[in-house]
Amino acid sequence: FKRNKKRPGVLELEKERLQYQLLKKATGTSVQEYYHPIVSYTIKTAAGQILEQHTRTLIMFDDVFPGLKKALLTMGEGESRLFYMHPDLIPLDNREVSSHFIVEIEVLEANSHFGPPLTHQRRQIR
Repeated sequence: FKRNKKRPGVLELEKERLQYQLLKKATGTSVQEYYHPIVSYTIKTAAGQILEQHTRTLIMFDDVFPGLKKALLTMGEGESRLFYMHPDLIPLDNREVSSHFIVEIEVLEANSHFGPPLTHQRRQIR
């Protein structure tokens, strides 16, 4: 992560645990924690071996691994990024441990409007 941070275009979200490179700028709404985004993503080892690949997947933030959640909450609709994630951020059972994982993410829709809550509202209880 220390060497990677020095590469042009690599930004750090979490020191020595989560870095990214912008591949395509967002064209729409930012992803919010109460949204249900539709994304495509691929998880690879540091050596480039594909471990998982998902196309047009609906994301429910209660059900995703920590690295994906942290990454998505910094992205917007239409955006693509290449993330470098520490193994602690990606719980992969029975898989070869890698020094880090490379996760390419594209946000297809920031909020699919599927299931509650569609909007975020705070209510005051009297």
